[in-house]
Amino acid sequence: MKPVAALRLARPLLGAAVTLVLSACETTPSPGSDIQAQVYAVPLSRPALDRGADYGDLHAALRAGATAPDAKAQRVVLAGCGLPEAGPEGSARLYTVTTVLPAGVALLRGAVLQLKVDGDPFSTTRLEGRFPAVHGHFKALAPVGQPLDGATGVPWRLKPGDKPELKVRCWPVGVEPGLVQVAYFRTVSESEMHFAAAEAARHALFSDAELAAGRVVRVRCRLRMADGAEWHTPEFLARAPGITPLQPGDVVHLRAGVDEGSRQGGPVGQVLARKDGAPATARPSGVDCR
Repeated sequence: MKPVAALRLARPLLGAAVTLVLSACETTPSPGSDIQAQVYAVPLSRPALDRGADYGDLHAALRAGATAPDAKAQRVVLAGCGLPEAGPEGSARLYTVTTVLPAGVALLRGAVLQLKVDGDPFSTTRLEGRFPAVHGHFKALAPVGQPLDGATGVPWRLKPGDKPELKVRCWPVGVEPGLVQVAYFRTVSESEMHFAAAEAARHALFSDAELAAGRVVRVRCRLRMADGAEWHTPEFLARAPGITPLQPGDVVHLRAGVDEGSRQGGPVGQVLARKDGAPATARPSGVDCR
């Protein structure tokens, strides 16, 4: 058999094999279906809600007006900078920063950008081990080839014993107020912006009061293959009733919304009741969806 003919024959066979495998797997619960799930997190503020999202680093950019067409034009970028933190040598707070480039600007990894920000957006509170992302408005590219020093860099090391390396200092010493510097590390895709926009739309369905009261929860459950092996762990955002606050590890009856991997902006789920006495593990996916 000629190679081309063999390839043409293999394609439908491969497609049939994939279809057969998927048909042997439980499917992600659809919105409106009643399932069980385990509480994974209870975000008590909007920054905490963003921090737990897959594309949370892009939410500040969306609030500032960045769009999927901007990303399609390769204008939305992720950058980073650091600020000194009390502690052993090499202690620093590292931040992810987004901006939208002017049309036609191309960057090499490590290029230093100058951005304008309002006030001091750099939080000193870690959420899930990281600081909330910051968005700045592009002003200029910093001069190329200038080495970092004590005024423009901050020493950082990943773990004790490592040799500290200089990261770009968010607030360079002696520059005009509101001007920060960041080092570019990658460009955001159009698809990422669509997913981030869907996340942000779901987040907007919750009020600050609901978050503060512990009535917003992230829940997960397990999906299995026909042989019982776990193959997927969908995650849902859900609104909890005004009962005793839920805690991570609680098992609940849930009316599912769209899962957190969706490009749809809703609906979110609704906790129907806590499932007291339900067997679960310490793992965040300790219960089956069905």
